[in-house]
Amino acid sequence: MQKTKLAAAIDIGSNRIRMVIAQIDSEGRISILEELRQSTNIGKDTFTYGKISPQVIHETCDILKKFVMKMQEYRVENVRAVATSGIREAENKSFVLEQIRMKTGFEVEVINNAEERFLTAKAIKYYMPESHQDARKKVLLVNIGSGGLEVSSFVDKKLKGTYYLKLGSLRLKEILSDIENITLHFPSIMEEFIEAKMLPVKNHIESLDIDGFIALGSGVNTILGLSDTKKVGERNEIIQKSEIDRIYGEIFSKTAIQISKKHDIVHSEAQVLLPSVMIFKKLLDMTSAKFMYAPWVSLRHGILVDTMDKSYKYGINKSLDEDIISSTRYIGEKYNYEKVHSEYVERLALSIFDQTKKLHKLKKNHRKYLQVASILHDVGKIMSYENHNMNSYNIIKAQNIIGFSNREVEIIANIARYHGEEEPKPYHDTFERLGFADQIVVAKLSAILKLADALDKSHAQKVEELKISGRDEELVFKIKSKKDTFLEKWTFIQKTRLFEEVMGTRIIIKAK
Repeated sequence: MQKTKLAAAIDIGSNRIRMVIAQIDSEGRISILEELRQSTNIGKDTFTYGKISPQVIHETCDILKKFVMKMQEYRVENVRAVATSGIREAENKSFVLEQIRMKTGFEVEVINNAEERFLTAKAIKYYMPESHQDARKKVLLVNIGSGGLEVSSFVDKKLKGTYYLKLGSLRLKEILSDIENITLHFPSIMEEFIEAKMLPVKNHIESLDIDGFIALGSGVNTILGLSDTKKVGERNEIIQKSEIDRIYGEIFSKTAIQISKKHDIVHSEAQVLLPSVMIFKKLLDMTSAKFMYAPWVSLRHGILVDTMDKSYKYGINKSLDEDIISSTRYIGEKYNYEKVHSEYVERLALSIFDQTKKLHKLKKNHRKYLQVASILHDVGKIMSYENHNMNSYNIIKAQNIIGFSNREVEIIANIARYHGEEEPKPYHDTFERLGFADQIVVAKLSAILKLADALDKSHAQKVEELKISGRDEELVFKIKSKKDTFLEKWTFIQKTRLFEEVMGTRIIIKAK
């Protein structure tokens, strides 16, 4: 029997607050019932002054109160509200969130840019025609937000690399506003500024010979309105590169007022049009793509897909898990990780996790933490072998790993930190910052990673098979190998203490 539910997704952005109400069902269908949007100065305040003014907080709450009334009309109970860079980077973020909670009842979730990319990727997986996904082997996904630019590369449908640059269309205008008032060459200066900021991604993009380009975010709808486009499916359009070049030439030397009058668009959209077109053009020029593919999807649609996935196990999470692991391996490659050893330890760690599920009683997402930590546990060796565990922690902490919150990245980094001889201690700063429940997760998963790493102490991949048997009070690890595993067994025994303490069992290792 088909099941349905009503859901709402709210995106509190830097220059707009948006809500979509939809009906989702167990057959994998999402029917949009209504979409609302209101302009906001959240980003203008944050990017200019560092904090959000009382007036803007009041206006934000008023907008959200109207959304509450609309939800009541539809009798929506399932709602998820998220905030991005405008609130995330505000000095008074906590006060803003508390005001929203008290005045509207919304518990707003502040997501990082990696979580934002993950939800947007979910929307693309759901809404993009499969035929187009197959059409290009190397694709660049570009999402221009008001506060930041997200660039992700896909090779053969696998996520290769992902970058976040503070190059949002609104942020650019606010950062360079002083220059705009004192020079006649502002567009050229902004172009130079953008090119300099893009240097970290330029070599990566050009090395891949990208032939597909997906455009999302700020300015896309306005660009579509100014372009001759080709419709592909119900919610997707194609913009030729020649059209981007034409629009770029037309607006390059124009002010926002002139753009607004000539093209009959509102002033707020005209203000961010040139930065958006400029960014798209610069990135297109780094590829061999002849057009931009513009799906009519956004963060809020990704929230709906995520809600459906969690409610009805639709299956999109599985394909995105592959993207998470693919991008994690790319991080390892950037830091010259030992690929064979890393993948071998990963396989052993997951095997131990799966064979001891009744003992540790951890969840599916914890298995993913272990997998990512296993892949990256030795990346710190690029800095130095001595203290490489802590180096690995610092490198992982600095990454924006798609699909993980800041808290989850902290957990993963701690798991990697403790894969060697060191054990978690209450007085360790990185461990102390975690809540009690997360400390237990780190202790259990790092205990597993220690054992997996020990079984490849020689980095020679000697263990062909691992079977774990026994009862709660005693586990027997049986390893099968045709080679001498004395070093592995000796190291394994040295590293059993944490596992025995946190799991409450004794370990015996046997070889044959």
